[in-house]
Amino acid sequence: MFTDANSKPLDQPKLYLNLVHHEKVLSPLNKDKKIADKLDDTQWHVIPIAFGPPKERWSGSGMKCIHVDGHVNTCVFELFKTSTKKIESITSHILLKFQHMLKDHYIFHKKSIKILTKKRYKPWRPSKENNPEDFPLPATYHIDHFEKA
Repeated sequence: MFTDANSKPLDQPKLYLNLVHHEKVLSPLNKDKKIADKLDDTQWHVIPIAFGPPKERWSGSGMKCIHVDGHVNTCVFELFKTSTKKIESITSHILLKFQHMLKDHYIFHKKSIKILTKKRYKPWRPSKENNPEDFPLPATYHIDHFEKA
């Protein structure tokens, strides 16, 4: 998509990464791959995030938009509320995972990333409730499966 970091980002497609949370999503892990302390992010080595399937739509202005839901544990969102520094570091980690998922299709341009801190969910199709649709969490990201394994 881009030849170098100094090139201008393309206008489309627009990628929307919606972060949603639930307690049943596997919480962050430490270096030993055990569940880390939810309140101490210095112990977090891996933040499990389950990406839903990408969904495409066309905006009213004719731009291609791709929506992806990223599912994380609620403790990640609780940490977001503590400081902007935490938001930056955790978002950076999540964007790296998102980039890895899309590595064969798109490359993010650092000038085009915008982080919106509003609590507004951007659905791939406008809905009355403005809530994420149901998503069957893969077993590897489910906390009950992790505890049994």
